[in-house]
Amino acid sequence: MTARSRAHQDPNPIDLAAMLRLIAEAPDQRAFFAALRQALPALLPGARADLLVGEGSGSSWRPLAGERGRDPPAGAARSDAGFKAWIESQGYAPVAALPLEGAGQRLGWLTLARQGGAFGAGELAAAGQLAALVTLRLLYDRSRDDLASREEQVAQLERRLGEHEEVRLRATLAVGAAHDIGNLFTSVLGHAQILQQDAPQPLQRDLRAIVQAAGDGHFLLRRMLSLKTPPPVAAAAVMSVSQLIQDALALTRPFWEKRPAIAIRTALAHTPPVRAHAAELREVLVNLIINAIGAMPEGGALTLRSFVADSRVNVEVSDTGHGISREHQSTIFQPFTTTRESGRGLGLSVSRAIVEGYGGTLTVRSAPGQGATFALALPAVRVRDIPPSPSRPRPAS
Repeated sequence: MTARSRAHQDPNPIDLAAMLRLIAEAPDQRAFFAALRQALPALLPGARADLLVGEGSGSSWRPLAGERGRDPPAGAARSDAGFKAWIESQGYAPVAALPLEGAGQRLGWLTLARQGGAFGAGELAAAGQLAALVTLRLLYDRSRDDLASREEQVAQLERRLGEHEEVRLRATLAVGAAHDIGNLFTSVLGHAQILQQDAPQPLQRDLRAIVQAAGDGHFLLRRMLSLKTPPPVAAAAVMSVSQLIQDALALTRPFWEKRPAIAIRTALAHTPPVRAHAAELREVLVNLIINAIGAMPEGGALTLRSFVADSRVNVEVSDTGHGISREHQSTIFQPFTTTRESGRGLGLSVSRAIVEGYGGTLTVRSAPGQGATFALALPAVRVRDIPPSPSRPRPAS
């Protein structure tokens, strides 16, 4: 028997072209490899074919034709040399490794092996065409996946742009609404000041509260609408904490005066002044008082005290309500976090930001069922740090 008769016959060119066309026309990767597996026994009889995609730890192995026996160890599939060595250890020889190269990159290897016979020139040529087909398929799938990924990224960007545009529109509407509300505050302030001129004495207290509330609201809106950096603390006024507490009680009087079950107690010591914008500190105190009243739906005692400790002016707002659990105490100063059903979760976060802007602190002490105490501490202003008021000019003699 001749050497030619012992070797496997080369594939028929006509059959090879038909099989290649069938493989190439597969609609997706699954159908492609199914057609490839079906064609390999006829194109390369008795051959074992394996596909290695990638290199190193990111490589993957896929059996295509022949008896599998046992799977290769993980390390063997990390390179063509390692895989060839493992194949040879299974009794296959020789082993042909055809590189899968295209578009300037190497995608992997197509390995062919046979027990008991070499590959003919025609078989190796057919294997080369199969390797080219596999390369094109892998490149196509990779390009398609990249395109799908980029389309998803573009879709995400478009969604984000739409969200940003919606936020911008809402911000524009909010700024416009704030501007209009500021005009309304100005109108309320003007009418209240007109009423103050002729109103009887019993109404003066309420009118002063209205004037102060309208003025504070107008100031806070201007602060919100301002695009400039907030003025430095040194530019703020020097004021009495005791007076601010009295102002805050007057502003919140409608919340507690008609509720006889709420008892208001004050213990205000003589303290040095602090440096701040009055409207902002009143905003903080009003928030704390309203929160304390809300924590006592069945009534209780609201206590405000002031004192000096460690060169700081301290104000405490205490209630005898239901208290705050330990896990909530670490989150209540975060925006949009609240323990009340009707709350918005902004008052405490804004209040802390205001206080910290003046170099102070705002903390809480509480236990479930034992009420809560919110402690505000601000740097005290020393008397020698207060600039003297300008002296009046002497009248001409």
